This record gives sequence, C-alpha cells and structure tokens, in this order.
Amino acid sequence: MNAVITGITGFAGSHLAELLARKGYQVRGLGAPSDSLANLSPLISAGDLRLEDVILADLEDRPALERLLDPPPDHLYHLAAQASVPRSWENPRETFRINVLGTLALLERLKDLRPSPRTLFVGSADEYGASANGSSAGSLRAERSSLLTEDTPIQPTNPYSLSKAAADLLCQQTHQREGLPIIRVRAFNHIGPRQSKGFAAADFAHQIAQGEQNSDARTLWVGRLDAVRDFTDVRDMVQAYELAMIKGEPGSLYNICSGKPRSMHELLEGLLFLSSATFEIVQDQALMRASETPCVTGSNQLFVEVTGWSPKIPWSKTLGDILEYQRRQVAQESLQSVE
Repeated sequence: MNAVITGITGFAGSHLAELLARKGYQVRGLGAPSDSLANLSPLISAGDLRLEDVILADLEDRPALERLLDPPPDHLYHLAAQASVPRSWENPRETFRINVLGTLALLERLKDLRPSPRTLFVGSADEYGASANGSSAGSLRAERSSLLTEDTPIQPTNPYSLSKAAADLLCQQTHQREGLPIIRVRAFNHIGPRQSKGFAAADFAHQIAQGEQNSDARTLWVGRLDAVRDFTDVRDMVQAYELAMIKGEPGSLYNICSGKPRSMHELLEGLLFLSSATFEIVQDQALMRASETPCVTGSNQLFVEVTGWSPKIPWSKTLGDILEYQRRQVAQESLQSVE
C-alpha cells in the first residue's frame, strides 16, 4: 500500500507519515515551497522516507502535482493548509489561495486518476464558528451538554474557517458529482510535540522553556484564558485519520475530537505544573482575537461508532512532551544565537 500526504512537512503531517511508515506503507508527500524538512528528519535518517519522495511545491503547481500522484496512491491524505487564524486575517488572499484553490487543483487532478485513490479531506472544527456560541455560556457541565455534532450548521467567523468550509464543500460536491471516494473529517484542536509557535500550547510551553533558561524572561504573555477547547494529542489524531481512511464511508463527514472541554487556563496551569520556575502571568490585548468563540467542544459519537477509535495518550504525557519539545527548541535557539 502506498500513501500520499499533502502537508507532510507540517505538524500533523509528519506524525501521520511516521505512523503510516511504521505500519509498512510506502509514503510520499508534498510540503510548501519554503518548508523545512526538520519534522521529517527521523524518518529520512531511518530510511523510511526518501528525500526524492518529498516534493516542496504549491498544490497549484501542476507538474509537481502530477509527479506527486504518479503512480496513483492507494490512499491520499489532504492535510495541506494555511491553518493560522491571525495570519488569515493578515492575509486572507493567501489563505484562500492555499486552502481553497489548492484543494480545487488537487480535486481536478484526482478526477483524471485511474484508479481513483481513497481520499481523506481534513477540515476544521473552526468551520462551526458561531454555531458554537450556544455552548459558550455557563459551566463546563453545561458545555458538555452542548457538544457540536456533524449536523450542527457551519457558520465561519474568520477567513481561515471560511476557507476551510469552502474547501470542505468542494470535496462534498466533487464526491456527489464525480463519485470520487472522498471521506471528510473535521478535526478539533490537536496539540503535541512539533507544533509551531502561534498556537496556544506551543506558545505557552515556549515561553516557559525560555523562562527556565533565563530568569529575566519569566513573564508569560497570554490571551484569553477562559476560552474552552476540545484538545486531542496529535498522535491520537493521526491514528484517527488512518481509521477514517480505512473504515469511513465515502461521502460521509466525521468529527474527530476528545469530547472533553478544557479551558486555556487548565492548559496553562498543566504546563506550569511541570516547571520548577515561577512566572508572572500577564494578559496581552494583542493576543485577544476579535472573533474568539468562547467554547468549541465536539461529539465524537458517530466516529467512534464507525471506527472504534478513542484517544489513548494521557493529558499529562501530552503536556510533558510539548514542554520537552519546546525546551529542545529553546536550547537550539540559544546555541544559534551564540554562533
């Protein structure tokens, strides 16, 4: 079996590549033109991924896309996306080009392939947007009774979520019109080692790691801490992607999430508990999003019924691995600054 991953160089894509390689798949993939191969270095060093099987190019680069899909893979995982909400506000045109036009280019190429690969489109819980506001008031107990399901209407509230919703609907339409075997999932927040700065867990852990190394850097700048999210370890998330690919029904949509609401405050406190340093916490208005949805928590009932999946990695291990990864990043940054 051979598998292609768009976004293979990224956070989730590299973890998915490792999982599939361990299971004996022949893996190849596409990363953005400016991407580093650092996340893939363990696979490349082990001989489980060849350098020539990683193409750095835009999805709209037709010759690159043709090389990527020759021969046609058995499975195609479409993870490539511009996934930062703040960046989508700064540059909505780029976000739509990558997320919508990139997906369209891929779908147009897939129509020509014989056989047509079984395809997984990875969407985002952010597509639900304003529909999540009904679960934002009250206690965590109330939020548990207002979980987002696959039937919840999508109401995007920022350029990123709007672009993902458009790409999602493109995949749905292509399945209906062309009969391509496309399975769609909406992934809720996933965290873990290798996540880049610009996302809360990585930002918190990076600041903590900096403060551990430098006692003058022990002020933690944070955004809204009462926001509630549904976190899943990225390594559990990619297990879910493989199960969706194997057991999911083409044309169907599945939420992938833990179903457990956790506040940003709980995330921060969990990371601080793992550090011996003491920090001052300061809320930075620049980190407060204009269209922040207070609570985004999902129901995974349908996905669990179809696949039998459940998250396995303990919360404490997830946080510990995030912090250890950021400690290594800070140590590397320190060495580079000395050089």
